[in-house]
Amino acid sequence: MDELNLQLCQELRNRNIQPVVALANPIPDEIRARWESIDVPVRILTYRRRWSFFWSLRRVLKEFSIDTVHIRFYRYYQLVSWLVRINGVRRIILTDAESGQAAATGLKRLLKRLRTNVATAPNVRMIAISEFVKKRLIESGVSEQKISVAYNGVDLTRFTPTADGRQLLESQFGFSQEELLLTTISRLTEVKRVDVLLRACAILHDQAIKMRLLIAGQGGPLREKLLDLTTELGIADRVTWIGQTPEPEFFLRGSDLFLLATEGEGFGNVLVEAMACGTPVVGSRSGAI
Repeated sequence: MDELNLQLCQELRNRNIQPVVALANPIPDEIRARWESIDVPVRILTYRRRWSFFWSLRRVLKEFSIDTVHIRFYRYYQLVSWLVRINGVRRIILTDAESGQAAATGLKRLLKRLRTNVATAPNVRMIAISEFVKKRLIESGVSEQKISVAYNGVDLTRFTPTADGRQLLESQFGFSQEELLLTTISRLTEVKRVDVLLRACAILHDQAIKMRLLIAGQGGPLREKLLDLTTELGIADRVTWIGQTPEPEFFLRGSDLFLLATEGEGFGNVLVEAMACGTPVVGSRSGAI
């Protein structure tokens, strides 16, 4: 998403619009340097400390005379939009990229819709990153007239097929040509359902299919539990843990299949990136997938 935001800022600069990036957490120096190289100031605003966030936000808005705010990576029912509106900004756009289903019923659903109406009132526009997210927003109480759909983009100069993708992957990790190489790139959380992939791979293993599952991406709270599950299923030696990688395309190009078992996926960037690399995908019938 850093690349997406960088391109957005560059496009704004090309149109003589001065963007300012406000982030909730510190970022690596190399990413900050890329923003600053195109004359985009970067500020860190920690939302966990509400009053501190409010006054820091106020200073940034006044410092740069900001009249339009685009909010992303906050949930639509949080109070960020109101904190911006209280500071005098009237044009507020919020992008919703959250996973998950709108499952509330009865009184709980009514209260959720009321909360949504109040929380999103300052927003002049809501951007959904998929039709699934748009539908969930409507079910949660956002007016359809207020929502636009803008899909996440994929860099087709980076995510592209290569003839030697499989060979490079084999040589670096010592995989054999006979192995079926399966890849997933996912945070290890409950909603991503990596356990489903492990159980599917165990079935392949029991059927004497030579396979290897590569798991890349950020860590997560379920890592130890999933490690134990691979041992329980007898596939610990069939799973390779890659961890966070700056070059996901390297694994996508060399894999036979890309797998994604998420529940209520908001968009599924990695799934589309795998497609762009020419890799077949198998996904859950869920969310935007």
